[in-house]
Amino acid sequence: MKNLKKLSALLLAFALIAGFISPVAVFADTTKNIKVTPVTQEDVYEAYQIFAGTLGADGHLGNLEWGSGIDADWAKTKVLEDELTELKAMTNKSEELRAKSREYAKHLTAVKVVLNKDNKPVGFAADVPTGYYLIKQTAVGSVEGVDQAKTVYLVQVASDTALTPKVEVPTFEKKIMDVNDSTNKLVTEKDDNSKENNTLNPNSDLWKDSADYDKGDIVPFKLSATIAKNMDKFAGPYILKFTDTLSKELTLDQDSFVVKVNNAVLDPANYTVKVEPQTNGSTVITIETKDLRTLAKKGDTVSVFLTAELTDPVIGATTENMNKGKLTFTNDPNWEKPTDPSEPNTPPTGDTPEDKVRVFTYKTVVNKKDEDGKTPLKGAGFTLYKKDMSEGSIDLTTLDWNTDKKDYFDGVKAKEVKKYEAGDETTFGFEGLDDGTYLLVETATPDGYNTIDPVKFDINATHEEDSDDPILLTLSGDVISGTADFTADKDAGSLTTDIVNKKGMTLPETGGMGTTMLYFLGSLLAIGAAVVLVTRKIVSSK
Repeated sequence: MKNLKKLSALLLAFALIAGFISPVAVFADTTKNIKVTPVTQEDVYEAYQIFAGTLGADGHLGNLEWGSGIDADWAKTKVLEDELTELKAMTNKSEELRAKSREYAKHLTAVKVVLNKDNKPVGFAADVPTGYYLIKQTAVGSVEGVDQAKTVYLVQVASDTALTPKVEVPTFEKKIMDVNDSTNKLVTEKDDNSKENNTLNPNSDLWKDSADYDKGDIVPFKLSATIAKNMDKFAGPYILKFTDTLSKELTLDQDSFVVKVNNAVLDPANYTVKVEPQTNGSTVITIETKDLRTLAKKGDTVSVFLTAELTDPVIGATTENMNKGKLTFTNDPNWEKPTDPSEPNTPPTGDTPEDKVRVFTYKTVVNKKDEDGKTPLKGAGFTLYKKDMSEGSIDLTTLDWNTDKKDYFDGVKAKEVKKYEAGDETTFGFEGLDDGTYLLVETATPDGYNTIDPVKFDINATHEEDSDDPILLTLSGDVISGTADFTADKDAGSLTTDIVNKKGMTLPETGGMGTTMLYFLGSLLAIGAAVVLVTRKIVSSK
């Protein structure tokens, strides 16, 4: 009896550490109520009696024998007393005890009690004979879109018993790094996680749900998952598969993949990468780890880093510049590789919901106007420069148009965004821009007009940084020097301004009205001088 009491305590403790809580026992008869508080209403549990026994006055089960839920032919291969002695020798929270529950789960009968939402009116509850039960979860729902992990438990039912499963699943998020390259620059360093602007720093505060970039920029992405706290309970492999979808405006750099566990780089031999271009122009990427039980610990963060070039940007906020990712994870801790080749050879999995990020890009439109401010004016040419710490290579003080050798960008080199030669165009569009500092220069001026002073301005934008569907909040063009007034269209992602040219001054020409007036004034002076001379002679003769 002493051994049976110890076994009762051991199995009850195992039920508690495996994820269930039992209330105080109430002893009245040999039928007790078992109730599961499900994580979701889609969960389904099955209860199998592994050991049956008589309930003593002290609340312990005696005279244990194989129960109705265990296969009788398999039970005959076991010596009951040896089985009980083996269980008694196991310690709480041990892998041996979890392995024993998985062994029983392989040899069950059809005699079971199903606990689900369809048990009217009691739901996830049923009255069962006293004994030791294996509670096997056969279906899982999702919490906030995350599929839950299946469970198998041993629990003593010597009283009305309430069971509360624990929720133990990995978390997932996708992020994009947001850097203003007029004031900062991206770096890529595998082993230095101290720099915020390092595209391989998993802890940088620059990882957001949205960012803005120029056409041609390299855009960094991060997908990360936190390993569930029950990974050490898995009998089979614990695998994470990241699925990333890049929109058609992005071109993947297939040499950019880096995977880290916390801050340590994972050997590429421990994961696989698959890239699948889609017919709609998007790219689907899957990165699947090998068994993480030997590569990481529960609670560790696994991060996937990759970059893509913004080759064909979409202006404004549309579904076309939305990028998404999700995580697939093994979710049955009790699954083991089958010995029967006809059975599935891959463990059951669950999915997280998709997490989305967005790349914003803008455009500036310049309308050339005559001095009336209304009439389109032909013959102008413009060049737009950007202050760019990442890709800038032009020293503006050396250019021919900059006769004053003015340092517009405070020592930072410029990148030429686009140049328009003089022609019939009166509207000049500069697309594929992000936030930053720009200089608009009239590099060709219509004949008879004065060249405008260069216009230095900032494109400023704010967008949601933590959102399931990030949107553009504000957009403005703020002039620093020169003359311009930008009108923003946030939905279109555009800034528009009119640039007005003034005509030059008219100087005198030979034979023109100017020389005629000079001749007339000269004649008047000559006549006046003659009158004075004659008058003086008459006066002197008198």
